[in-house]
Amino acid sequence: MTGVESVGTMQVIWWALIAALVIGGGIYAYMEYHAYLLRTSVTTLPTGVRFTAQGLVVESHTASRDVVVQTQRGSYTHQKAPAAQEDSQSGSLTVTFAAVGLKISTSRVVVKPDGGGPPVETGFSSITFQSSDDLTCRAEGRTPGETSSLRIEHIPNAIAHDFDSYANRVLLWVDKLEHNLRLDVEKRRKEEEERERAQAQAAAKAKKNAPVALTDAEREAKAAAQIEAWREKANFKGTSTEVSIAANGDIAWFIDLHPTGRATLHSNKRTFHGSLQGAKVTALTGELEIGVRDDYWTEDDPQLLKFRILAGSTPENRLAWKERLEILIRGLH
Repeated sequence: MTGVESVGTMQVIWWALIAALVIGGGIYAYMEYHAYLLRTSVTTLPTGVRFTAQGLVVESHTASRDVVVQTQRGSYTHQKAPAAQEDSQSGSLTVTFAAVGLKISTSRVVVKPDGGGPPVETGFSSITFQSSDDLTCRAEGRTPGETSSLRIEHIPNAIAHDFDSYANRVLLWVDKLEHNLRLDVEKRRKEEEERERAQAQAAAKAKKNAPVALTDAEREAKAAAQIEAWREKANFKGTSTEVSIAANGDIAWFIDLHPTGRATLHSNKRTFHGSLQGAKVTALTGELEIGVRDDYWTEDDPQLLKFRILAGSTPENRLAWKERLEILIRGLH
């Protein structure tokens, strides 16, 4: 082999080596770039947990109880009420979802061959975030109906697989929040039922104890029967009598005075039959107060049992009764 031929052969070899290096480097660069496109990471932050992939970032925030999604190719819809017009956006988006009521799902994208046969996977998946305010509104006593949805297409299956693990972690947190909220809702429901039950019982008791409307004749007949029972028990009938009858026929106050100094007194649901010896009469504003010696009165404990009568009577009538009683009481010493 001549020298010229040897030099030519060496040049071919060098060019072949350079071409191999360039091709190998290109293949390596392509593989690295492809790996970069499929690379994901999950990072624990002071505020929550973040998932990062090419064109997709998802963060869960424990303090604010929400999930923030950043995507370069999403389709977002939002509806404030069932009958409201739906708002939609697409493209590069940042969407915040309340954690309570959030659902996350991934699904493989397949195509059906034109000639029939089983579906064929495309190697890509879609990720869907769906949110409803139903549980939160029921907990707060508001009318539910707000919904929102974010769909992200053309996600490589490898990224979707990694995201599934992260999403399951987030959904466990969401389930815990919803469980606690349901417990709160149930607790408030029971408290409300107990409050309504207590109110119903109070209303029934008030209705039962409410004064029964009577005619004047019925009121007077009921009071007359009570006065007759008192007179039978006292074994005397007074010659001077005053009475006040309530709307239900009960006697508010009553005095039945006998010339011998005995009396039947009633007020404040207490009744006295006996002598007025040692009694004391006091004029109060709008009524008279009579203090009498009951069965427990002694010289050592001279406290008098007091009855208030003649409320609603005229001043002249009260004065006449006061003088009549004082004269009678003085004659008993």
